Amino acid sequence: MATSLRAVAGVVLAAGLSRRFKGNKLLGSVAGEPMIRRVVAAALASSLSSVVVVLGHESERLRQALAPLADPRLNIVVNPSYAEGQSTTVVAGLKALPDNIPAVMFLMGDQPLIEPAIIDRLIESHAADGICHPLVAGRLRNPVIFARRFFPDILALTGDTGARAIIAANPEAVSTVDYGREAPFMDVDSNDELGRLAPPPVSPFVLIKGAGEMASAVAWRLHQANIRKICMLELEKPLAVRRAVSFCNALESGTMVVEGVTARLVESAEGVRESWAGGEIALALSRHWAAFDLKPEVVVDAILAKRNLGTRRDEAPLVVALGPGFAAGEDCHIVVETNRGHNLGRLIEDGSAEPNTGIPGAISGHQADRVLRAPAIGTFSSDRAIGDSVAAGEIVGEIGGQAVLAGIDGVLRGLLRPGTEIAAGRKLGDIDPRGRPEYCTTISDKARAIAGSVLEAVMRHANRGLAG
Repeated sequence: MATSLRAVAGVVLAAGLSRRFKGNKLLGSVAGEPMIRRVVAAALASSLSSVVVVLGHESERLRQALAPLADPRLNIVVNPSYAEGQSTTVVAGLKALPDNIPAVMFLMGDQPLIEPAIIDRLIESHAADGICHPLVAGRLRNPVIFARRFFPDILALTGDTGARAIIAANPEAVSTVDYGREAPFMDVDSNDELGRLAPPPVSPFVLIKGAGEMASAVAWRLHQANIRKICMLELEKPLAVRRAVSFCNALESGTMVVEGVTARLVESAEGVRESWAGGEIALALSRHWAAFDLKPEVVVDAILAKRNLGTRRDEAPLVVALGPGFAAGEDCHIVVETNRGHNLGRLIEDGSAEPNTGIPGAISGHQADRVLRAPAIGTFSSDRAIGDSVAAGEIVGEIGGQAVLAGIDGVLRGLLRPGTEIAAGRKLGDIDPRGRPEYCTTISDKARAIAGSVLEAVMRHANRGLAG
């Protein structure tokens, strides 16, 4: 298993002559910036403890291309013997590392689509005394991690062999991490390849905890932004009120559509992949998740329990939590403010969201009186449906032998599923005084705002280090 996300240093090999390329390929433009800068930026945006870049051919031009990347972890060195083969660059990079580094990752300067999340997953997966490679379509690819015990063998390399001979001589020490995408591992060897190169769509694997109104809005917005690898987790008996816009309804019907986006209930990792292949969001029971053995790149806690029910910052390279009960920098990386007002949707990277006020947001001047709450503990029953019109004082349902009464005139925008057991004082539903039934089946303004902030956090993470 992983040692630590800070236990690996990086060496970017960028000294070659680019013999098959007209010009210096490492200076070739990819998405508007030099190829070498993209690779080094991705390395710096990852959890590598330090990054050494080994230059050789046209070193000054490459150094200038890297100038915008000011980072104390970055060390640029020059290999004067680069023409004698790749081994000299590998050795120069290893010698430039601090003495106490327990492992090194060698990255290629001509892999411009490599991603920080890929680097972090390799770091997390490598064995303390082994060699770790990405595996794509049955082929070993770069970058590769070597534990410290292989450093003497690396320092003894000669010629243009790189470290392949060490890998071949130690098959028992090699572990692999399987990736389903080829594009991030592509290396550029020719001008034609560079001309055809385009960054793949940013589509990290996002795990969303919860499948109620807010979680569903987050999933919907990410899906609309073409982030298509989304899995949601929910309890067997969710307490969602706005069920017409909550993907948790798929727990009963198998599928649920919210504003044209479908979520499908799955029971296995294969089911998750099949739902993605069909352009759908995967929904699973929380108790099944551990058996799936999947590693998300982003985790979003959208349960809105007003407290942390177990989310940890080490669950993924990016962990986002909605609302109070979390501290950015401690149990997550980013907290999203969910309280209505000036700061709604603000991304908090240090500290917590505003505390829960217990006061519902106002709609047409109504706050607490628009919310239906359980007058007693028991099983909720009702013959009313979301979208029904109700009048103040009208019976909406019953729980524990007591009637649940509408506080205002309006439309039932949300209602707990009948047959659900619930504690006294918990929310059973809400009434929209605007009287617009179509609002019941569409995502609310608050949910859209918060979902947009989660999308911002995901994109900020995915593109970190790539701004020129």
